[in-house]
Amino acid sequence: MTSSLNSANDVDQITQLITTLFEAGKRRDFALIAGLHSDDDRFSKFDDSPPYRKQNYGEALMHEEAAFAGISDYHYAIQDLKIEVFGETALATFYLKYGGVVVDSYSFRGQSVEVESRVSMVLRKKPQGWVIFHEHFSRIPSVGKD
Repeated sequence: MTSSLNSANDVDQITQLITTLFEAGKRRDFALIAGLHSDDDRFSKFDDSPPYRKQNYGEALMHEEAAFAGISDYHYAIQDLKIEVFGETALATFYLKYGGVVVDSYSFRGQSVEVESRVSMVLRKKPQGWVIFHEHFSRIPSVGKD
């Protein structure tokens, strides 16, 4: 998962942060999600769902809250997690499989979704611990599907 040059404690903390992020989404704990991200004006995110432009902290949290609020039976799996620590900065890369049932609030019909994405996260170490400074989600196209 990591090189021997990384601090095992830092890698463990970052691994826990990433897991906590997706578990907070399952519980719709939006305050916890917000606290795991750097809230300064240098935060940025590219997502695998609209809007596909670069988002700042406020936009990213708004879209994340809407996504988690609109899905039931949310499940996820983090695969091939690799974390590299460079002093006070770290890079985490992994594959994320996630899904659930998205409910159309107008028709009250649900649609099952399953997504696989490549994820990169840049993290910074602050006095209170590691926080996400940049996120990039890139959906992997389904082979043989339109």
